[in-house]
Amino acid sequence: MFRLPIFYIFIISALSLQVQAQNTKSFQKKMKFWMGWYHIPGAQIVVLKDGEIAQTFNFGTTEYRGDIDVSNKTRFQIGKVNQVFTSLALMRELSEGRVNNHMALNKQLTTYKLRNSVLNKYKKTTPAQLLNHSGGINRPSFEPLDKDIELTTLDLLQGSDITGKKKIHNFQTPLKSYLYSEGAFVLARRLVEEQSDLDYKSYLNTYITKPLDVTFEFNGYALSENLLAGAHEYSKWAYDTPYKFPNPSGYGCWMSAKEYGKLVLRVFEDKDLAKKLSIKPEYFEAFTTPSIKIKESSYSSCAVFEKHDYEKGIYRLTDTRHGYRSFMYYDTDSKEGFIVLMNSEYDYMFRKRKGKVLKKIKKFMTKYHLLNTLPTIESL
Repeated sequence: MFRLPIFYIFIISALSLQVQAQNTKSFQKKMKFWMGWYHIPGAQIVVLKDGEIAQTFNFGTTEYRGDIDVSNKTRFQIGKVNQVFTSLALMRELSEGRVNNHMALNKQLTTYKLRNSVLNKYKKTTPAQLLNHSGGINRPSFEPLDKDIELTTLDLLQGSDITGKKKIHNFQTPLKSYLYSEGAFVLARRLVEEQSDLDYKSYLNTYITKPLDVTFEFNGYALSENLLAGAHEYSKWAYDTPYKFPNPSGYGCWMSAKEYGKLVLRVFEDKDLAKKLSIKPEYFEAFTTPSIKIKESSYSSCAVFEKHDYEKGIYRLTDTRHGYRSFMYYDTDSKEGFIVLMNSEYDYMFRKRKGKVLKKIKKFMTKYHLLNTLPTIESL
């Protein structure tokens, strides 16, 4: 007598799979049309469900007018993601007791000192403020390099024609307000180097990347042509000279959307990660705990991610620079999210119409039912 209900369940399941397949097919078709219309050569999209990578999509070619298709192994330049590694490195040093979280930086750094001024006369920048952009540190315009050379952390701190000229110092009083700063992460990086007697990359290779079990590349020149997604700044006639070297501050790195998704899930879902990294629970908790409100927005800044509101467990990390667009969204309650990586023919889409990309992605996610917790996306 149970055969009939089982039969109906089978039919419903089959229909559900058929609808899902049709939605996926329609989504892929619409994405290809949209990318062609707005001069986006290639893209990767990863959908996260139940704390796992549920779907991966690859679109287009690695370069404008290129003949190499984007695959799961193609790496895009992803802004800000390196801050995950820098933050974990500093928290490890805090856990080991080699760095004091609330002592002024100038009392802990020996090879570089912040300039004393009226801005930091009464309030000093501390390690605790570096990772959430509340230390008042300036934001030097580190540019990608046009040749394969190595720069030290001190090179970045001291400034030069190559690195962006400006020295890193206090631009406003610490704790006054949120001030996004790549310079703050360079200071954190130097603090780690001094206390560990290792250069930044050696430290990451020794203590951070292995427990995270992720792969990435800082240097675009180290990637073969068939694994690199090229992009361009402003001129559509400059498509023969794509950026290959990431920002010298380590601002970003080269990863595929699948590698990026794996990193996000490791940070939010691996309950033993702090132990694997030798980071004390209280410091690791600070990694995803919001500490300062971003003015005129609904976001608050954590050590790395921008968290939506102070109460909601919704995290995002987004960046537009040098012809690349990256967007990460993850809801820790529903364990759902997505990652979008794109390159541009000549940066028209990303620079001139900043909100267009996110609006389109949100529309596609809703229309083709790629995620279950769609209302939360609307609150971004």
